Amino acid sequence: MSHRPVAPMVYLDHCALRKFSEDAKLGSRLTSALHARDGTLAISWLNFGEYATVTDPAPRRAVEQLLDGMLPGIFCIDVDPAVMDREGASQPFPHADQALAQWFLNDQKPTVQLFTAANLFEPLNFKTRGA
Repeated sequence: MSHRPVAPMVYLDHCALRKFSEDAKLGSRLTSALHARDGTLAISWLNFGEYATVTDPAPRRAVEQLLDGMLPGIFCIDVDPAVMDREGASQPFPHADQALAQWFLNDQKPTVQLFTAANLFEPLNFKTRGA
């Protein structure tokens, strides 16, 4: 799967994701603004890591719903310093995190591939993994 960022691009940390996902009006405004401008919401493995310790499923589901509302305007961004090396090598979209983007496929093989954020954080949560 290949994906690319489209400006304007917004990155939200854990606190901002919770705020936008728990306030339907605020989340709707962000979603509408990005869709109106064909913009992108950037997410990273750091966002996923932040939700690995959230034991209450309600905030995780709220963020998943926010992400679903943003689709297809999601860009998985790599926050690893190795991005600088890829930039120097003139790779196209060196800041793209293809492995994280693959996560959205949820290992499903339907006839028509649907992208969804539903249960995106579930496998990462330490409590649901039995840790």
